[in-house]
Amino acid sequence: DDTLRTRPRGALGTRTGAPGLPVPGPAAEGPRRRTTEFWAETLRAAPHASGPAPDHPYGTARAATPGGSPPPESGPGTAHPNRTGAAPGATHRFTVPAGLAHRFATWCRGERATTFAGLLTVLAIVSSTRDGGDDLVVGTPVSTRPADGDDVIGMFVTTLPLRLRTNCGSTPRDLLADATGVVADAMDHADISLADILTAVPAPREDHTLFRTMLVLNRETAPVTFPGLTATPLPIDRATSRFDLTLHIREREGDWPALIDYRTDRYEADTITRIADQVLAVMEAVARHPGLPLSHQDLLAPADNAVHTALGSRPDPAA
Repeated sequence: DDTLRTRPRGALGTRTGAPGLPVPGPAAEGPRRRTTEFWAETLRAAPHASGPAPDHPYGTARAATPGGSPPPESGPGTAHPNRTGAAPGATHRFTVPAGLAHRFATWCRGERATTFAGLLTVLAIVSSTRDGGDDLVVGTPVSTRPADGDDVIGMFVTTLPLRLRTNCGSTPRDLLADATGVVADAMDHADISLADILTAVPAPREDHTLFRTMLVLNRETAPVTFPGLTATPLPIDRATSRFDLTLHIREREGDWPALIDYRTDRYEADTITRIADQVLAVMEAVARHPGLPLSHQDLLAPADNAVHTALGSRPDPAA
């Protein structure tokens, strides 16, 4: 947060004598109603489960590991023993090479789109080729800090569900344009909590979830500095996961660090490795052939290609 970088003494609790800053209040009833109606319509008849198909779907128990027993069946809303609402998980780290990162970002800019919209496009394609269907709902954290609230220290973040449909006859350029519209519409209606969005969705959901896949894009920022202190960022490998799969990518000069947090009772480590490899393969494909229909492109990772060649079959993106 820029507040911590530019005002370290104030951020650490030193009184400044400056007048208090206004805290934004709730939206007026009219705009709030329109926001609620937007989300109710956007998510009407949304798929109950979307994203890359897990190795162990809900309603099935994972096979016991040698010397152990299968973990208890749980859903997205099931509490883990750590009482955080998370399930057993792991982290897979990988890297977007600098050359690919540059080509992909250049393609997005050339289409007047953000890198995030490009990554949403990629995730939708990956999901559709991994039996995730043609209708993806993915969650993403967004900042809700108001323009006049730069000096307010607080948690101005909400999570929005983004819904994007794919079609094998579409081109990456078509899908990127759709993703750009989805993101823009969501940001225009971001003044609402995820709990209120869930309440607004007409279809009943027994497990109280709108999505099981998350997409998180961060951008490299200047190091945080404090007088007399040295701050060093440290990577964290999580032993739990709140969602089935979360793709994190950090955009910066050169290589882009990336990782996937995932539920180990849903995905095998080998599957996650292939998903990460496919993310890279799809980023390359859409940047090199943005006008070629998805059905005419090689959108699989090398390991997946080898498997499908051996089996004599190749999946197409969802029609």
